[in-house]
Amino acid sequence: MKIIKKTVFEVRVPIYGKTVRVFLGYADTEATKIVEKETGAQIAQEGEIGDAWSLKLVDRRGRTVYYLVCPTFAWTIGEQGNLFHELTHVSCAILKTCGVDITEGNNEALCYLQSFLFEEIARRTINALKDKP
Repeated sequence: MKIIKKTVFEVRVPIYGKTVRVFLGYADTEATKIVEKETGAQIAQEGEIGDAWSLKLVDRRGRTVYYLVCPTFAWTIGEQGNLFHELTHVSCAILKTCGVDITEGNNEALCYLQSFLFEEIARRTINALKDKP
C-alpha cells in the first residue's frame, strides 16, 4: 500500500458541532509547528518522536478543534491501530465536551462516533490514493 504523503483535512462532526483536523504523513514535529501557529499554544512532546498524537485546542478563530496527527500512514494494520487509538482519545474528548458520559452501559455514542470518524478518514485517504499515480 502507498504511504499517504502530507495530507491535512478537517472532518466535521455535525451531530456534536465539532471539528477534527487530521494530519497524515506529517512528521510530528512539523505538525506540532503548524498546530502551534494555528492555535498560539505551545505543545509539549509527551511521547516518542514519531508517535501519533491528538489534542483538543482552541484555534486563533476561537473554534475548539480536535487535532489528530499520524506521522506515517499507509493503512497497515499497525498504523490503523494507531489511528484508531487516537480516534478513541478524540471521540472521548468530544463526548466529554458535549456532556455525554461514557460507561459500560452507555457507550453507543462512543462507538458510533469512532466509526463515523474512521470511515470519514478512510474515505478521504483511500480516495486520495486512487487519484495519485
